[in-house]
Amino acid sequence: MPAALTVSEAEIDSSRCNRKSPSLDPEDPRCAKLTLSGNLTKSSGADIAIGKAVLFARHPQMQHWPSSHHFEVHELILRDIWLIDFFGGGELIAVADFLAAAPKHTTPYADGATAVEGAIAMKPPPYFKVAERARWLMYHSSWCALGTNSVRLMAPWGNVRSLADGLGKNSTGLPMLYLPTPDPPAWTCMLTAG
Repeated sequence: MPAALTVSEAEIDSSRCNRKSPSLDPEDPRCAKLTLSGNLTKSSGADIAIGKAVLFARHPQMQHWPSSHHFEVHELILRDIWLIDFFGGGELIAVADFLAAAPKHTTPYADGATAVEGAIAMKPPPYFKVAERARWLMYHSSWCALGTNSVRLMAPWGNVRSLADGLGKNSTGLPMLYLPTPDPPAWTCMLTAG
Protein backbone atom coordinates (compact mmCIF):
# COMPACT_ATOMS: atom_id res chain seq x y z
CA MET A 1 0.00 0.00 0.00
CA PRO A 2 1.59 3.32 -1.01
CA ALA A 3 1.88 5.60 2.03
CA ALA A 4 3.70 8.65 3.32
CA LEU A 5 4.36 9.88 6.83
CA THR A 6 5.49 13.30 7.92
CA VAL A 7 7.23 14.32 11.15
CA SER A 8 8.18 17.82 12.26
CA GLU A 9 10.85 19.21 14.54
CA ALA A 10 8.00 21.15 16.18
CA GLU A 11 7.03 17.87 17.89
CA ILE A 12 10.46 17.64 19.54
CA ASP A 13 11.28 19.87 22.49
CA SER A 14 14.46 21.09 20.87
CA SER A 15 13.85 24.66 22.15
CA ARG A 16 13.92 25.86 18.53
CA CYS A 17 10.47 25.56 17.01
CA ASN A 18 7.82 24.34 19.38
CA ARG A 19 4.79 26.18 20.66
CA LYS A 20 6.62 27.27 23.82
CA SER A 21 9.58 28.70 21.91
CA PRO A 22 9.85 32.28 20.65
CA SER A 23 12.57 31.23 18.18
CA LEU A 24 10.88 29.61 15.16
CA ASP A 25 7.30 28.99 14.10
CA PRO A 26 6.60 25.35 13.08
CA GLU A 27 5.91 26.56 9.53
CA ASP A 28 9.31 28.30 9.28
CA PRO A 29 11.52 26.40 6.78
CA ARG A 30 14.28 26.18 9.44
CA CYS A 31 11.93 24.07 11.59
CA ALA A 32 12.74 20.75 9.93
CA LYS A 33 9.96 18.67 8.34
CA LEU A 34 10.62 15.19 7.01
CA THR A 35 8.37 13.18 4.68
CA LEU A 36 9.11 9.50 4.15
CA SER A 37 7.27 7.78 1.29
CA GLY A 38 7.11 4.13 0.34
CA ASN A 39 5.00 1.05 0.83
CA LEU A 40 3.27 0.32 4.14
CA THR A 41 3.49 -3.42 4.77
CA LYS A 42 2.37 -5.76 7.52
CA SER A 43 5.45 -7.12 9.29
CA SER A 44 6.18 -10.84 9.40
CA GLY A 45 8.54 -13.26 11.15
CA ALA A 46 11.09 -11.82 13.57
CA ASP A 47 10.15 -8.27 12.52
CA ILE A 48 6.89 -8.58 14.51
CA ALA A 49 8.74 -9.16 17.81
CA ILE A 50 11.26 -6.42 17.03
CA GLY A 51 8.48 -4.00 16.11
CA LYS A 52 6.53 -4.72 19.30
CA ALA A 53 9.66 -4.34 21.42
CA VAL A 54 10.56 -0.90 20.06
CA LEU A 55 6.98 0.38 19.88
CA PHE A 56 6.11 -0.78 23.42
CA ALA A 57 9.35 0.69 24.79
CA ARG A 58 8.57 4.08 23.29
CA HIS A 59 4.80 3.87 23.82
CA PRO A 60 4.26 1.60 26.87
CA GLN A 61 0.48 2.15 26.93
CA MET A 62 0.21 0.26 23.61
CA GLN A 63 0.66 -3.03 25.50
CA HIS A 64 -2.74 -2.46 27.10
CA TRP A 65 -4.72 -1.52 24.01
CA PRO A 66 -7.75 -3.78 23.33
CA SER A 67 -6.84 -7.12 21.76
CA SER A 68 -10.25 -7.05 20.06
CA HIS A 69 -8.85 -4.38 17.72
CA HIS A 70 -6.25 -6.86 16.43
CA PHE A 71 -3.26 -4.50 16.44
CA GLU A 72 -0.43 -5.61 14.17
CA VAL A 73 3.05 -4.28 13.48
CA HIS A 74 3.49 -2.51 10.15
CA GLU A 75 6.63 -1.09 8.57
CA LEU A 76 7.12 1.61 5.96
CA ILE A 77 9.51 0.33 3.27
CA LEU A 78 11.20 3.52 2.11
CA ARG A 79 11.20 4.70 -1.50
CA ASP A 80 11.54 8.51 -1.27
CA ILE A 81 12.79 10.89 1.44
CA TRP A 82 12.23 14.65 1.43
CA LEU A 83 13.48 17.11 4.05
CA ILE A 84 13.05 20.85 4.38
CA ASP A 85 15.21 22.36 7.10
CA PHE A 86 16.38 25.71 5.71
CA PHE A 87 15.48 28.41 3.21
CA GLY A 88 15.63 27.59 -0.51
CA GLY A 89 13.33 24.58 -0.74
CA GLY A 90 13.46 20.99 0.35
CA GLU A 91 16.04 18.35 -0.51
CA LEU A 92 15.70 14.77 -1.67
CA ILE A 93 17.79 12.30 0.31
CA ALA A 94 18.89 8.95 -1.11
CA VAL A 95 17.44 6.10 0.95
CA ALA A 96 20.93 4.56 1.26
CA ASP A 97 22.36 7.84 2.63
CA PHE A 98 19.48 8.14 5.12
CA LEU A 99 19.92 4.57 6.37
CA ALA A 100 23.71 4.98 6.62
CA ALA A 101 23.45 8.14 8.74
CA ALA A 102 23.69 7.35 12.46
CA PRO A 103 21.48 9.44 14.76
CA LYS A 104 23.00 10.49 18.07
CA HIS A 105 21.40 8.61 20.92
CA THR A 106 21.54 11.05 23.80
CA THR A 107 17.76 11.11 23.93
CA PRO A 108 14.96 10.05 26.25
CA TYR A 109 14.76 6.82 24.20
CA ALA A 110 18.41 5.74 24.51
CA ASP A 111 19.23 2.31 25.90
CA GLY A 112 15.61 1.18 26.09
CA ALA A 113 14.37 4.06 28.25
CA THR A 114 10.80 5.20 27.69
CA ALA A 115 9.69 8.70 26.82
CA VAL A 116 9.82 11.23 29.61
CA GLU A 117 7.35 14.12 29.47
CA GLY A 118 9.23 17.35 28.84
CA ALA A 119 12.55 15.66 28.10
CA ILE A 120 14.76 17.82 25.91
CA ALA A 121 16.26 16.28 22.80
CA MET A 122 19.78 17.13 21.74
CA LYS A 123 20.57 19.88 19.26
CA PRO A 124 20.01 18.80 15.64
CA PRO A 125 22.87 18.37 13.17
CA PRO A 126 23.47 21.45 10.99
CA TYR A 127 21.00 22.07 8.15
CA PHE A 128 23.54 21.23 5.43
CA LYS A 129 24.02 17.66 6.72
CA VAL A 130 20.66 16.59 5.36
CA ALA A 131 20.88 12.80 5.81
CA GLU A 132 22.10 13.15 9.41
CA ARG A 133 19.42 15.76 10.16
CA ALA A 134 16.73 13.55 8.63
CA ARG A 135 17.79 10.55 10.76
CA TRP A 136 17.89 12.80 13.87
CA LEU A 137 14.35 13.93 13.15
CA MET A 138 13.09 10.40 12.51
CA TYR A 139 14.73 9.02 15.65
CA HIS A 140 13.43 11.73 17.98
CA SER A 141 9.85 11.68 16.67
CA SER A 142 7.19 9.71 18.49
CA TRP A 143 4.19 10.48 16.27
CA CYS A 144 3.48 11.32 12.66
CA ALA A 145 0.79 12.05 10.13
CA LEU A 146 0.36 8.88 8.06
CA GLY A 147 -1.17 9.45 4.64
CA THR A 148 -2.53 6.72 2.37
CA ASN A 149 -4.98 6.48 -0.51
CA SER A 150 -8.45 5.93 0.89
CA VAL A 151 -10.31 3.12 -0.86
CA ARG A 152 -13.59 4.55 0.46
CA LEU A 153 -12.87 8.15 -0.59
CA MET A 154 -10.69 7.36 -3.63
CA ALA A 155 -8.51 10.25 -2.46
CA PRO A 156 -5.58 10.93 -0.11
CA TRP A 157 -6.37 10.48 3.57
CA GLY A 158 -4.26 11.09 6.68
CA ASN A 159 -4.27 9.85 10.26
CA VAL A 160 -2.14 10.56 13.34
CA ARG A 161 -0.14 7.48 14.39
CA SER A 162 2.51 6.75 17.03
CA LEU A 163 5.77 5.33 15.72
CA ALA A 164 9.29 4.19 16.58
CA ASP A 165 12.36 3.45 14.49
CA GLY A 166 14.25 1.47 17.11
CA LEU A 167 15.90 2.32 20.40
CA GLY A 168 19.38 3.47 21.29
CA LYS A 169 22.03 2.15 18.95
CA ASN A 170 19.42 -0.16 17.38
CA SER A 171 17.73 2.68 15.48
CA THR A 172 17.06 1.55 11.91
CA GLY A 173 15.52 4.68 10.39
CA LEU A 174 12.58 2.54 9.19
CA PRO A 175 9.28 3.61 10.76
CA MET A 176 7.41 0.92 12.71
CA LEU A 177 3.71 1.42 13.43
CA TYR A 178 1.16 -0.53 15.48
CA LEU A 179 -2.13 -0.46 13.55
CA PRO A 180 -5.47 -1.97 14.52
CA THR A 181 -7.14 -4.12 11.89
CA PRO A 182 -10.16 -1.74 11.62
CA ASP A 183 -7.83 1.16 10.78
CA PRO A 184 -8.12 2.03 7.07
CA PRO A 185 -4.34 1.87 6.35
CA ALA A 186 -4.16 -1.59 7.93
CA TRP A 187 -7.03 -3.16 6.02
CA THR A 188 -6.01 -1.39 2.83
CA CYS A 189 -2.55 -3.03 3.24
CA MET A 190 -4.30 -6.40 3.50
CA LEU A 191 -6.45 -5.73 0.43
CA THR A 192 -3.53 -4.60 -1.73
CA ALA A 193 -1.24 -7.42 -0.53
CA GLY A 194 -3.66 -10.21 -1.30
